Amino acid sequence: MDTTCTYSLLSYGMQNDGGVKSKCFNLECLFVQTSNKIALGAFCYPFSTVGGTFYFIPVAIYRDDGPAVWWVSIQEEPIGYFHESAFTVPFIESFHNEMGGHVLNRRQGGKHTLTPMGSGMYPLDGLHNAASISFYLAIAYTGADQVDIPANNIVTHPKCYNVKYYGRDLYRPGIDVTFGGPGGYNCDVN
Repeated sequence: MDTTCTYSLLSYGMQNDGGVKSKCFNLECLFVQTSNKIALGAFCYPFSTVGGTFYFIPVAIYRDDGPAVWWVSIQEEPIGYFHESAFTVPFIESFHNEMGGHVLNRRQGGKHTLTPMGSGMYPLDGLHNAASISFYLAIAYTGADQVDIPANNIVTHPKCYNVKYYGRDLYRPGIDVTFGGPGGYNCDVN
């Protein structure tokens, strides 16, 4: 199946401030685009639908031998890399990985909108309904696959969005996680 795909990357920890001031998207993160086939910033087609066909888009972030840059590939197509100056210290393996969703909320006063995350379904609605990351693997400094069990779940607005760890995938190496939710005006209400 031919899939057209573009992605948005959010990179925390650039310049080591925990993402507080240096949150950056796409090319603002010292990302060097090398592919003219797949770009960052839009959507994938075809895409999964609730109750419909479920598509997997392989995404990898890895480091090759050579310069201390981290490559991004989508569907095994290298699309570019984060320039080594994006990080204050070069490193050969990732020691902190984050996955899931993020909702950009620009409403005045910081009150939430009806912006959904992922499909808009809650994680408890299952792997084929909520946004999911399936068969997630980390790569050790040796280059070997490593099952990376989540240590923390960070949910800032549990009334509107959540996350669920499903454990090891039954059919492929790695773990499965779902995330998302419908959003809503009452996200911040206690």
